[in-house]
Amino acid sequence: MDEFIGIHKLKELQDGQLRLFEQWSSNRAWSEFHHNHYDWWTFPINIRSRFGAKYMIDEDGVEILKGDDVFIRNLKRCTFLLLQSWGWNLYDLKLIANPDENQSWQNWSVRLYKCALSLKIFGCETELRSVVEYACFLLSSGHKLVHDKYNFEEFFFNEYRNGKL
Repeated sequence: MDEFIGIHKLKELQDGQLRLFEQWSSNRAWSEFHHNHYDWWTFPINIRSRFGAKYMIDEDGVEILKGDDVFIRNLKRCTFLLLQSWGWNLYDLKLIANPDENQSWQNWSVRLYKCALSLKIFGCETELRSVVEYACFLLSSGHKLVHDKYNFEEFFFNEYRNGKL
């Protein structure tokens, strides 16, 4: 359980998840985004999870994947679809007008954090800027970006202060 699954397997899982995201989006099945688990392989980060190092990407892996156009394109597309499920347009940097039922924030701050950290790690600045803006919108609307014992608000404040907006 503690050993990294490898870049090839991580990419396979992310690609499969992207296909599911596309299907859910096409069917306007936003609740599927909210009730399924996928953030470990869809938005890989350099921090151990409850699965240990199974999905944790190290510096060498980051460098390899930064140069992988398909991986980066999939990461950006997964981000677009996830944020769309929460009613945010990633590239317009604003809420989606007239969202569908269940196309709204669902208090998944850990997913928002993992998505943002993954974008940061892989150098996706445009997408990171929008995710940070969405987090700031949520915070200004009274939402707390905490999950269990973790508070992600400082991460987003730091990204904001570091010029991401």
